[in-house]
Amino acid sequence: KTGEAARMGYTWGEEDRGFDKRPNRIEGMGMGMGHNLQTMLAHQVRPYVEQKETTKVSVAFLARAPHKFTDAILRESDEAKREALGSMSRWLTAHPKHKASQVEAGAVPYLTSLLSDVNATVREGAALVLSQLATVYSGIEAMLRSKTVMSLLKGVLDSESSLTRDRCHATLHLLGEYPAGAEQIVRAGGTTMLVKECLKRPSVENLKSLGYCVRDPAGLKEALERQANACMVECLSNHSAPVIQFACKNLSTLTISMESKQEAIAEGGVEKLVGLLSHREWTVRSAATCALMSITIAVEGKEQAFNAGAVKHLTDLLHDANKSVVLYAVRTLGNLAELKRTVMLTPQDDVYKATFFMPAMNQLKVIMGNPDTVLAKS
Repeated sequence: KTGEAARMGYTWGEEDRGFDKRPNRIEGMGMGMGHNLQTMLAHQVRPYVEQKETTKVSVAFLARAPHKFTDAILRESDEAKREALGSMSRWLTAHPKHKASQVEAGAVPYLTSLLSDVNATVREGAALVLSQLATVYSGIEAMLRSKTVMSLLKGVLDSESSLTRDRCHATLHLLGEYPAGAEQIVRAGGTTMLVKECLKRPSVENLKSLGYCVRDPAGLKEALERQANACMVECLSNHSAPVIQFACKNLSTLTISMESKQEAIAEGGVEKLVGLLSHREWTVRSAATCALMSITIAVEGKEQAFNAGAVKHLTDLLHDANKSVVLYAVRTLGNLAELKRTVMLTPQDDVYKATFFMPAMNQLKVIMGNPDTVLAKS
């Protein structure tokens, strides 16, 4: 206790001080509350305020953080890399602007190199951060410049970690949304590799990635040369509804040319698609009807679908609750209705085929009055 402190009427010890080194306990001399308050104000003695956690950070930290994360992933220790990748991932999800800042800090080339790291956990972390950076256009551009696609395709084949495979697929899907990205995937040999993967291990991720490849003209040509039609027809027998759905979508894209339609017909695709028209999942019904609509442009496709009982299934689909299913069913019925004009052996044959379409006429008249103009005009 100093003489001045004793004279003023308050004392404190080291354990009684606040974080700002000012006293947080006043011991008056029994002179009353009013006097003590006047003394506190005169000496500007503040009461102790407890520090609280906050999520706010300084502007200086926001500017330094991306560069610090980029430097941290270059460390030799696997543990340091894992911690840096985990912190970077949480940082990126905090605000969309952080992703652009991280790309500007030059993280993409280093993350691309980490996809080939010997440690599986490091590869998983790098794949996660890349999938997050691919959600912004600057990240897409940086990956296209850094040739990240080649490393992503290698990550798709990672036999040790399913997380790495799934995250690399997710990044490929985001890249494939852009023509330049799809073209780079095709140039890197992604089409042939993904067709083989779909044959060996049919999964939604593999089928979706292949779907982006066949959007590119060169990728479509390469896929047809690698017997992608046969692969997709085989996937139609899979037990998983999402796998069947994306196989049907790919089949719709693959069967653009008349030659590819004939190839899908020869592989037995029509009969399998007709069987899927009554699937319990509406997404499968919609995708299967769309694929059948594409294939039945060919005369042989019309004949096989008609003989497999497609007209009855399509008539039932006119009452479906989903507009996409109804739209594709109407257009496929239109394709099949041309069969009686294109292939007509006798007048009796014409009458025989017409009877199959009579149950659909009443519902088609109702659809013509639908407020959806696209559906009504179809």
